[in-house]
Amino acid sequence: MENLPHPKDLDFNQENLAAAWKKWKKEFNLFLIATESDMKPDKVKTSMFLTCIGSKGRDIHSTLDFDSPDEEMNLQRVIEKFDAYCEPRKNITFLRHKFFTCGQAEHQKFDEYVVELRQKAQQCEFGNLTDSLTKDILICGIRDMRLRERLLREPNLDLQKTIQADIVDDILVKNVVPIRHTGKDMKTLKITGPFVNSGEFSR
Repeated sequence: MENLPHPKDLDFNQENLAAAWKKWKKEFNLFLIATESDMKPDKVKTSMFLTCIGSKGRDIHSTLDFDSPDEEMNLQRVIEKFDAYCEPRKNITFLRHKFFTCGQAEHQKFDEYVVELRQKAQQCEFGNLTDSLTKDILICGIRDMRLRERLLREPNLDLQKTIQADIVDDILVKNVVPIRHTGKDMKTLKITGPFVNSGEFSR
C-alpha cells in the first residue's frame, strides 16, 4: 500500500472549515492505517501529517503555540491544536442562511435535493429541530407547485412522509390512464394501490 495516494491538501478557505477539517482528519487517519503507518513514531506520523495537509497547513502549524519541540511533533497534540484552530471558524449564521435559502435547482432530482438539504442541515446545529426544519424547507423549495400545494394541505407531516409523498406522486403520474369523452358521459377512474386509499374519481 506504499503507493496509496495521500489526502489532498486541506482548503482552509472553505465556507465550513470545521466540517472540511473533520473530513480531512478522518481521511488522514484512514491513510495512516492503510499504509501501516499508524504504529510508527510520532515524529514520522507528524511529518506525514504536515506533508499531506499542504503549505497553508504547515504555515498554520508554525504559528501554533506548543510547550516544547517534542510536543510540536506529537501528532495527538498537533491534531488538538488544529481542532481548536478550525472549530471557531464555523459561521453558523452563514451556514443557516445557505440552508434556509436552498431551493431545488432546475434540473435537480427530488432525491438529490433531499440529500443536499440534509447535508446542509447537519452543519447548522439545529438539534432536535433538524428533521422538522428540513421538511419545511423541502416543501418550500420544491419546484413542483402541484405537489407543494398538496403537501401544504396535509396535517401532521414529518420529513419521512414528505419524502414518501413524492414517491407516491411519481407513481400516480406514471400510471394515469388517459380518459376520453364518450359523448354521453364521463368515464370514472378508479385508483388503487399500496400507497393510496381505494376511491373513485369522476372526471
